[in-house]
Amino acid sequence: MALFRAFFSVARSISMSRYLLYFLVGILSGTATYTIMKTMYQTSSVGIADAAPHLFVKPGFVTTVTTLAMLTSALVHLVSLSFERYRKSLRPVKVKMLFVVAIPALCDLCGSSLQNISLVFIPTSIFQILKGSVLIFSALFRRVFLRKRFTDSNLVGLCICVFGLFPVSIAHILSKGTSSSSGKTDIALGLGLVLAAQFLRGAQFVVEEYLLKPPHTLPALLMVGVEGFWGTLVMTSFVLPLLQHISGNDVGNVLENTCDTLMMLWESATLMSLAAGLFTAFFIFKISAALVTVEASAVHRSFLQITRTVSVWILSVLMHYTSTDRHLGEPLTWYSILQAFGFVVLIYGQLVYDDVLGFPFRSVCFRSPPGKEQLTKSHSDDLEEPHRSH
Repeated sequence: MALFRAFFSVARSISMSRYLLYFLVGILSGTATYTIMKTMYQTSSVGIADAAPHLFVKPGFVTTVTTLAMLTSALVHLVSLSFERYRKSLRPVKVKMLFVVAIPALCDLCGSSLQNISLVFIPTSIFQILKGSVLIFSALFRRVFLRKRFTDSNLVGLCICVFGLFPVSIAHILSKGTSSSSGKTDIALGLGLVLAAQFLRGAQFVVEEYLLKPPHTLPALLMVGVEGFWGTLVMTSFVLPLLQHISGNDVGNVLENTCDTLMMLWESATLMSLAAGLFTAFFIFKISAALVTVEASAVHRSFLQITRTVSVWILSVLMHYTSTDRHLGEPLTWYSILQAFGFVVLIYGQLVYDDVLGFPFRSVCFRSPPGKEQLTKSHSDDLEEPHRSH
């Protein structure tokens, strides 16, 4: 109940109806996105000739689907221009800003690729909880590049989030028991890939906030669409061809065989449906996330990333215990207690960062008052600026 009260206290300080809608849609679509990704990686199909049925481990293709989904929002933007109300709400966009969007687009592309690859090595719940580290990176980048000062709550909240990452990593390592050295290498690789992806995502969120808010006020649909354009261009012209010329474990002894990917999709209605679902869910998520940044800030966008973790976890567990042969999702173990503890700590750290919840011994640790007035003013600037621009 405390978590819900804390959430609504934040939502009331901004345009509640819009923020709440974007936030909830972001949670639902984000949950669907990564659940579908993991399900695709656990689904088998027949590929090209002489290849036995094998798992659809195609992170390059999955990333391309997400960039195409983002590109679709540019088409939605163009169609929306036919409506006078939408046109009047927009400011003129400089052409050079479309090239600046390439920066968050590349961060998104690299971050998505690393995340998609990491899903091959670690469970969805671990993946989602470690994604909480994006809060740390986005807050640091926001301080350095957007000149947002840290208050007492900000500093303590960040420290709590860092602490919350440790039980998550420990739980995953312990759950593997005394696995082989190659298994431990996979674990370390998966964890490292997730953290590296969050570093890039933190940079992406801050640059997007810079572009979406005054004085630039780039339309959310256009920004997401242009990001999708740059991402699709890089994936189709460089990354996918490159993956077919690097040695790996896919069919043909390459890192990822695109011909095999297309054949597996053709032979499996399940994979085709999952790909279509991923396209739709990711499109909705990216638009919702961008609108959360418009209404709030990059840090609140990070809050969205963390909050949807619990729904992903629950859905993953339900999929495991409701599937016929229990090959989907992941089971509960005794180490899930550590995972749950890490999740709670991360959520608490975020709420402390927002100064929604306090923390023990505050008056002892800090000589000055909690700095609530400064934080409130800072949040007010973040949350009301888009509305003043109209």
